[in-house]
Amino acid sequence: MTTGIVILLLLLVAGLLIWILYQSSGLLRAVTYLSPTGVLDEVVDLFAVNDWTVQHKARDFVVLKKSPSGVAGCLLLVLFFPVGLAYLLTDWGTGKTTVRVWENNQGATKVEIVWQNAGIRRQVEEAIHWLKEQEKR
Repeated sequence: MTTGIVILLLLLVAGLLIWILYQSSGLLRAVTYLSPTGVLDEVVDLFAVNDWTVQHKARDFVVLKKSPSGVAGCLLLVLFFPVGLAYLLTDWGTGKTTVRVWENNQGATKVEIVWQNAGIRRQVEEAIHWLKEQEKR
């Protein structure tokens, strides 16, 4: 009986970890009729609302960065000091999103959004949906 409960708990933890990994990193692509510059400007505006900062911007891509959560860092410091220290002092808790754009042969813009350690899948899916709905300008 006890072994069954332990196995069930381990399966639940494994499922939770897989779900967190699914949410925290990913890649989505879309095609839109906005110009490449327009796509990058819209994405920067969209993510700026949630405290993302532009780390690097070029003609065909932008890299956004979000600092680790101070609340999570303090909680980790209190519960597991070495882990909390590593979280706050390294890139472990830093979210990173890269948006690449390029024009295809039909005059549309292809968009690729890659995120790591960010947990923003729903936000990216909404951005992709919005970009797909844009009419040719």
